[in-house]
Amino acid sequence: MNSIRSEQRKTGAYYTPSAIAEYMTERLFARRIDSVLEPSAGDGAFLKAVLSVAERFGYRAPCITAVELSSHAIQRATAEIASPKINFVHSDFLLQSGSDFGAVIGNPPFVRLRHLPVVERRRALSVAADTLGHEMDPSGSVWMPFVLHASRRLRKGGSLAMVLPLDATYVRYARPLWRFLSESFSDLRVVRVRQRLFPDLSQDVVLLFADGAKGQTTTIRFEAFADLSTLKSERSELRRDVNVADIVRGERAFLSALLEPELQQLLEGPIAKRLVVAGQLARFRIGYVAGDKDFFHPTRDIVRQYNIKRKHMIPTIASARNLSRSGLFTSGICAAKREWLFLPTADTLSVGDREYIKFGERSGVAAAYKCRVRSPWYTVPYVTPPDIVMSVFSDRPLVAINDSRKAVSNSFLCGTVLQGTPEAFVCRWYNSLTLLQCELNVHSLGGGVFVLVPREAAAVKLLASAPAPGRLLKRIDSALKNANLVEAYESGDHSVLHDREGLSSNDIELIQRGVATLRMWRNPSDRTESPLIEQVDEQFALLEA
Repeated sequence: MNSIRSEQRKTGAYYTPSAIAEYMTERLFARRIDSVLEPSAGDGAFLKAVLSVAERFGYRAPCITAVELSSHAIQRATAEIASPKINFVHSDFLLQSGSDFGAVIGNPPFVRLRHLPVVERRRALSVAADTLGHEMDPSGSVWMPFVLHASRRLRKGGSLAMVLPLDATYVRYARPLWRFLSESFSDLRVVRVRQRLFPDLSQDVVLLFADGAKGQTTTIRFEAFADLSTLKSERSELRRDVNVADIVRGERAFLSALLEPELQQLLEGPIAKRLVVAGQLARFRIGYVAGDKDFFHPTRDIVRQYNIKRKHMIPTIASARNLSRSGLFTSGICAAKREWLFLPTADTLSVGDREYIKFGERSGVAAAYKCRVRSPWYTVPYVTPPDIVMSVFSDRPLVAINDSRKAVSNSFLCGTVLQGTPEAFVCRWYNSLTLLQCELNVHSLGGGVFVLVPREAAAVKLLASAPAPGRLLKRIDSALKNANLVEAYESGDHSVLHDREGLSSNDIELIQRGVATLRMWRNPSDRTESPLIEQVDEQFALLEA
């Protein structure tokens, strides 16, 4: 099973469920189509859907060109689908050119460009540049060149239907795509379904429908559905217009569209003038990267066994368990949870230090990438204690004050306060308005877990004026000691949002409902969380995306 998943991640070959292929094809067949291109045919789900839907609608089956890079997939599809209307092409779609089509439908590969062989990566970037008129961000994924290239294969008035990763609605590298689509089609529609449509895929998806090739538009019709059954019956939970210009500017317009109009007005009105981005108040970075967690965070027994010099053991916060139920201050971490970082100085090594370093070399630690590029390999860089510590993976970000001045590993974000005090920053952070801002600015894994990266942490908007700490800090501290993050965030709702900022009870209820709405879309209760280990590498790549 693991080998299958690894191959899927390598090729992006997550095949489309038949129900989704049928739905997309039905929308495509709102008018008669004489020719269809499937740029990544895979197991033939869309080919079957095109033939089936055409027959059901009473249309003559269109001529279909099915392009597929995998010879195994083509063999399987040709064995299962016998139709003279289908022309199979064994090739990389990005190498294809030629005649225009009435429609393009498909599910492009979801694989990052940096994971492609060099030749394929250069080809994808070249195709994107030819279409956009400028270079594509190389931190992106190959689905984008596929969509761009597919759009160019349409004749005037043609239609496109594509499965896209949810990331496409907000990542920086995709912004030029939305400008291109708005300048290339007269009608754009994006569909999102709360129920996961691809059970085996660790990413959420949206469905893109683009009609009227060679036309133009400034808006996108955004429709949200609860599940597959409501999608099929077109019973949407909401239908809103999203401005392409907002997406291109970097706003998460598709997320904002899920909020109640009254809440959107509140956020865009008086509240907007009272907020500043967190990046103005603090500078964020990932904690230190050790290279081998076990070696660089030795247990007490290991320290005694090798007689490691005490001054080379730096108090650190290395794992999420350190902050669990420890309260708001890192000084509250109990003795049983305390950890140390092995950080020797080359010119003051003791006999025990040298023996432990030799053990690391024998064990292969020194050969690990993060270690072998360092000189000496056992000296971990960037171990400056931050002012505040923030969880990276969580359902709600946990923020603590590093009053004990411990080092912090890359299991966390580190914050250096630029204005005010750590206490003032925390009092700004813990309220439902900030939590709503997290929902709007912080991306999540497929299982709904927040992944807080420096750029997104800096984009979270906080109150411009700092509340007085006092009792608020005590309430937050108490909630965190009880592992109640909900209570921690709601601690500031009455004393800060209501009493200090003058928001009405109705305003605060709107904000709390907004948090609940976006959390529901981020982490629906009917989902099964995917293993984090399969997704961490991709998510940290979004630091540049």
